[in-house]
Amino acid sequence: MLLPRRVRTVFVKELIDIMRDRRTLVALLVVPIVLYPLLMLGAIQALSLQTQQIAAEKLVVGVLSKPQQLWLGALAHEAADIYVRRNPPGRASSAPADQTEWANVELEAHEARGDDLSTMLHEAEVGIVRDLKRAIENRQIQIGIELSEENEDDPATRQLHARLTYDPEEVRSAAAFRRFTSVFGLLRDEKLTHRMLVAGIPLEALRPIVLESQRITTPGSLLGQILPLILVLMTITGAIYPAIDLTAGERERGTLETLMVCPVPPFELIVGKFMVVTTVALIGAALNLASVSATVFFGGFERIVTGGGAG
Repeated sequence: MLLPRRVRTVFVKELIDIMRDRRTLVALLVVPIVLYPLLMLGAIQALSLQTQQIAAEKLVVGVLSKPQQLWLGALAHEAADIYVRRNPPGRASSAPADQTEWANVELEAHEARGDDLSTMLHEAEVGIVRDLKRAIENRQIQIGIELSEENEDDPATRQLHARLTYDPEEVRSAAAFRRFTSVFGLLRDEKLTHRMLVAGIPLEALRPIVLESQRITTPGSLLGQILPLILVLMTITGAIYPAIDLTAGERERGTLETLMVCPVPPFELIVGKFMVVTTVALIGAALNLASVSATVFFGGFERIVTGGGAG
């Protein structure tokens, strides 16, 4: 059904006026085309620089005593030897990235500086503190480690207990936790393999069920999950300024009284203005959506938001 002539007249007149306004053009063009890409690319660059900086920093670890300090150093040497044996320099590791994060980072530095990998792992600053939790809260250390052992006299059942105290909301502390989790996981796998071989039990005995899956569609996209929310926010944001300008702006400009005495029913006047606001909001949402999609695709952000794996 066609709109009444007066509604179309109000719509065309208000749309032309709003498009002539410089602030509307800035909100429609400059913000989505310039500001959003700059913000996203800047955030990506800042995150990348922070990640590289944290990876290059020396870990600051806290323990409760001197024997614990020496014990942790020995474990670091052992983990480094295991990793080098499994992944000699020049051969890519086949292990998942989350299991070899520490070793991968240190191996890259090892190749660049020519140092021994076990020495570099041992270079983490390990200090003796009385209260691990308070030291982490005061940013004196990044992570606290408490080591203990059970069944020391029986090599077959000996257990190493490592208690990691960290702050998940602090970036460096969380990174230290992931790295030490990788180290202790490497030690656990090596000792388990050794015990199985000594007992004459095949390693396949640990995997009575092998579960495999085959995905026939593309992986779920994080962008697809947050895109509806982004689109709603963009639509609302794009409609705010024209809605204010077409109502309160009329009164500020002194044209509201003139508009009200025109031979147009108030309902048709409101409908015409509402259609202008809707049109501008849809245009703004489309431009924002196109800008964000182009930034994600061409700006190197696609692999992150689509769950393609972290670098």
